[in-house]
Amino acid sequence: MDIKPNSKNEYKEVTKLLENYYVGESAKVLYDFIWGEFCDWYIEISKGTLYDEKAGELRKKSVKYILWEVSSIILRLLHPFMPFITEELWQHLPATSESIVIAPWPKVDESLIDEDAERRMTYIMETIRSIRNLRAEMDIQPGKKVRVIIKPYDAEYEDLIQANKDHIIRLSTLSELQISWDFQRSRGCAVGVIDKAEIFMPLGEIMDIEKESLRLKRELIEIEKEIEKNK
Repeated sequence: MDIKPNSKNEYKEVTKLLENYYVGESAKVLYDFIWGEFCDWYIEISKGTLYDEKAGELRKKSVKYILWEVSSIILRLLHPFMPFITEELWQHLPATSESIVIAPWPKVDESLIDEDAERRMTYIMETIRSIRNLRAEMDIQPGKKVRVIIKPYDAEYEDLIQANKDHIIRLSTLSELQISWDFQRSRGCAVGVIDKAEIFMPLGEIMDIEKESLRLKRELIEIEKEIEKNK
């Protein structure tokens, strides 16, 4: 699946806010999009294609073009807030005008807004976030690979996960990703629940369950002490 960042809605909102002199709000929308969507998701997902020797050149060029296009839009939207930095960066961006000052302000092309692609991308993001949350809750080191089993609730979601399996494995640091409609949770298996699936992480393969149980009990005791202090 070609995953495209939907910068069009964001720069439509930024433009509207600036026209009404809501400078702080427009800056926040930009910040959230740049870090929360473009950097955290699209750039990270793009690496999988750009560094994949099996990926075709046409596919890589398509990814690079989107990176260039969205970067160009971001710089132009940021220019009123950061004129000198954006000008410097603009000079290093290929195939751009002589100066960002004379570059046209981005215009919205409604035909490029794909709500279905956004919906599917949201499911992928929720899946990866759920796995990352399980890792954090279980105090699993960032570089340690784990096995995950996904129990889907519908066929559309299963197809989506299959099509984006490599992205999920890489961004969640997994050793293996299985899809099973009839998986039953066993002892020592962490579970996360999202709208479209249950996500299971067998912990017995990567940690001592008894030690982990003692650690959690100690944490519970400390929390209970803090609650008592604040009553």
